[in-house]
Amino acid sequence: MLREFGSRQDCEAQVADRPDLVVQVRSEEGDNQRDLLLLTGQLRAALLDLDLDDVESRTGGEGPAGSKGAGLVESLVVKLGVVAVTAALGKIRDWAGRSGRSVKISIDGDSIELTGVTTAQQQQLLDIWLARHAPAGS
Repeated sequence: MLREFGSRQDCEAQVADRPDLVVQVRSEEGDNQRDLLLLTGQLRAALLDLDLDDVESRTGGEGPAGSKGAGLVESLVVKLGVVAVTAALGKIRDWAGRSGRSVKISIDGDSIELTGVTTAQQQQLLDIWLARHAPAGS
């Protein structure tokens, strides 16, 4: 069953106790650190269009062993405040689709990676993943 998180009241209630979103943009074959910083900066700018408390950049890091490309990772820490969680996830999903990049999103150690599926499939996966983080009884 998919849960819809569309109303502002629903989202505000969920965000009150929600940890930050951690978003990792992964490198591809031929990328260097500058390329990855530019791409991550573009995603950060798109997220700042929303009513977020903050979007912090975390420079550096390596992808998982055996990952494609240079294995570099740039991260953003999204401070949600009272913004609708779905708005932030929608921006990230749309950016990943436009850029063709793999994006890993984490809440409190639980992660989902968006890559290589349709927008509708990404949304369905995000809905299921987000439902696991809904407060008890909602």
